[in-house]
Amino acid sequence: MMQPGAQLGKYRIEREIGQGGMASVYLATDTTLNRVVALKVLDPMLAEDEVAVERFKREAQTAAGLQHPNIVSIYDVAQMGDYYYIAMRYAPGKTLRDIITEEAPMGVGRVVQLLRSVAAALDYAHTRGVVHRDIKPGNIIVNPKNGDVMLTDFGIARANNQSHLTAVGMVMGTADYLSPEQVRGTEATASSDIYALGVVLYEMLTAYTPYHNKGVADVLRAQLNEPVPPLSRFVKSVPPGAQLVVDRALAKNPADRFQTAVGMIEGLAYVAMRQGQGQTVSNAEQPTSLVQSSRPGQPGQPARQQPGQPARQQPPVAQRLPTNRPVQQAAARPPQRNATPPQTPAQRNKAANEAALKRDIGPNRWPLVLVIGFLALALVGLLLVLVFGVPLPNFGSGASQPPAATVTTAVSYSGPFRSNGNLSASFVAKPPRIDGDLGDWAGQSSFAVAKDTPFKNRSTYLWAGPNDSSGVGYAAWDDSNFYFAIAVRDNVVVQNDRGATMYQGDHVELWFDLDLAGDFASATASDDDYQLGFSIGDPAKPRPEAWLWLPAARTSLRDTLKVAGGLGAGGYVLEGSIPWSTLRSYKPERGAVIGFAFNIGDVDDSSIAPHQEKMISTSSLMTYPNPTTFNNLFFK
Repeated sequence: MMQPGAQLGKYRIEREIGQGGMASVYLATDTTLNRVVALKVLDPMLAEDEVAVERFKREAQTAAGLQHPNIVSIYDVAQMGDYYYIAMRYAPGKTLRDIITEEAPMGVGRVVQLLRSVAAALDYAHTRGVVHRDIKPGNIIVNPKNGDVMLTDFGIARANNQSHLTAVGMVMGTADYLSPEQVRGTEATASSDIYALGVVLYEMLTAYTPYHNKGVADVLRAQLNEPVPPLSRFVKSVPPGAQLVVDRALAKNPADRFQTAVGMIEGLAYVAMRQGQGQTVSNAEQPTSLVQSSRPGQPGQPARQQPGQPARQQPPVAQRLPTNRPVQQAAARPPQRNATPPQTPAQRNKAANEAALKRDIGPNRWPLVLVIGFLALALVGLLLVLVFGVPLPNFGSGASQPPAATVTTAVSYSGPFRSNGNLSASFVAKPPRIDGDLGDWAGQSSFAVAKDTPFKNRSTYLWAGPNDSSGVGYAAWDDSNFYFAIAVRDNVVVQNDRGATMYQGDHVELWFDLDLAGDFASATASDDDYQLGFSIGDPAKPRPEAWLWLPAARTSLRDTLKVAGGLGAGGYVLEGSIPWSTLRSYKPERGAVIGFAFNIGDVDDSSIAPHQEKMISTSSLMTYPNPTTFNNLFFK
């Protein structure tokens, strides 16, 4: 242990503030810049251990490449004699371990408050190919004065472009937070970090880790083979919806977990919102599709994905989505005195959306016998087709259905990919109705629109609003159109502009780069890059509309766009269709990939104009009008 007043290079030791297995952390003063730093010093006994020294240096290199407000910044790395040390930003406060000891079991709202920033930092690291591999409460620092939450200690993190320091089969990390794949000794991925964060979430809700009463060896075996104990074993008051989030976060199979850490926390945020409204998410009614997850894989790449193939995605947890269809009325009754006057269609739409956003959005669980019966019927039908060529009967309502669109043979994209994450759009034989009712999107893959961005196109605009908006987006396609839908969570909906200036209020944007392989050298939009906007309109008198900003030569085609939507308590929904003829007559095929981004423009203060406050996106790098910052969109 170094004594106060000791000098390491330009750093003067003030006091010890932490200790680990390989290093100690001191509060120190940079005597050159006269600033307080945290100084992490490798145990001098390990100075001759080449692997330990290399791992220590790698921590500095890895963390120094991550510039995020919730990741502790690295200032300097140096050596003096047998002392190797890293100077980093000093993050005052308590560790999350201390807070769990003091407060757990915590309410879901408190858990969301503390972990939302950690999730954003973790997703940021994953998009840059860095896996932390040691997520635990002791590596999360919370400043109780301003609420800042910092992720630290990348001591055993590894970037994709770094060689291995761990022998095959060697386990690195803390047993209680290790994922099953890490226990097996296989390579940790972004999904492993999400599992560990799920354990932290579990511990915050219950005050215990799932296998807290076992020795290390038994914990490792349990991580592999034993189901996670239900939350209700420890805390009776945890809302059932939280259990659904935990079950997915701690799935034994990485492919069954959340795709992103933010997606997991947004799912819990929905549960907290429902609880705040005095409602619960029952076991029969699952939480909103914010809880859904695509199958995750390596950072920035779909799981088990062959080059040029789209990622397989889990269906969303939510199956019932906001609807504004009027409820069918019973047989007419004689008029009654003092009866409530009939609602207008607009009032019915708004009331229906409010009801949808105020109730749990999840499917009823059908009796198992019906499921088995349906599967058996489907199997018999398939055998009839394969063996006898018998066409399947139409089990619809009796109305004639349009013939299913044909799809060309799958293609294999062989060009380069963006490093900003992957999305997918599914082919639909029956197009969704563009009517503001998202019920037609049940069963479709979805993705979170929840990443804060550096998006900025005019320096005169105000980019300082609160980060209080997020959404769940959907994408689909057929040979004629691209279809989209989004459910936006927004506590204040502001829109005083129409047409070309709708961006100065709440709106959503879709960006397309139709020549993914050709736009890796240009940070400026070209004639194959499209920017489209969609708005709910004035909240007092909703009138959804669409706009086409880029390319300028095709803005006259905006009338070909279709959009519908509705308001509800706590947000709004929008859905629309975009003809491929509007998008330069692009011809989608299964396996094709384009650049794509889905953004939410959020404005809370209508008194300042013109301005924009926040841009939330599927891509954390999204900037205007730079196609290299888009996501990859796979057609499947």
